[in-house]
Amino acid sequence: PLIRQQLPDAQLHIYGAYTPPKASALHNASQGFHVKHWAEDALEVMSNARVCLAPLRFGAGIKGKLMDAMLCGTPSVTTPVGAEAMSGGLPWPGIIADNPAEIAGAAVRLYQDQNLWLEAQQAGQALLQARFQHRQHCASLIERIDTLRNGLAEHRLGGTSPAPCCGTITTRAPNTWRSGSKRRIATRMKNRLKLN
Repeated sequence: PLIRQQLPDAQLHIYGAYTPPKASALHNASQGFHVKHWAEDALEVMSNARVCLAPLRFGAGIKGKLMDAMLCGTPSVTTPVGAEAMSGGLPWPGIIADNPAEIAGAAVRLYQDQNLWLEAQQAGQALLQARFQHRQHCASLIERIDTLRNGLAEHRLGGTSPAPCCGTITTRAPNTWRSGSKRRIATRMKNRLKLN
């Protein structure tokens, strides 16, 4: 309702694999509130969105829906919990907000302000480049595996620390964000995620 007061034609699409009946009952197309359950192609859905709303109250590490938003060039509005452990001090690709009124206001601002939207999109690209490069993380992972393999006996005796976790995400070239058809972009992103 807070968003619709300022954007009467806005449509909110809610996705979730195991949507409880109580949430499904909130579906109201005439009010622009669509509960759609599981998305067959999450990247296509995210590519078609103007803003990703992820008001997370709990979670840890890399949040998949927010990573998908960055991959598709879709700015996001999330909570401090949603952004936690993802940006590494870099600007967030959207807006971080603490309560429903702030979240709604941030969503409206991103939806209406093209310059803010483009800045957020560019921040997402920069964040992916700086923190989630496939080659960088793969090289670190392979190096760590080799180190552990070469000193396996010592490692098993507790002489070294366990290998850290790493992510493997690739990005597109800077000048190709949102160019061409959204379907083609989503397909390209899915292909890139197959560790080419």
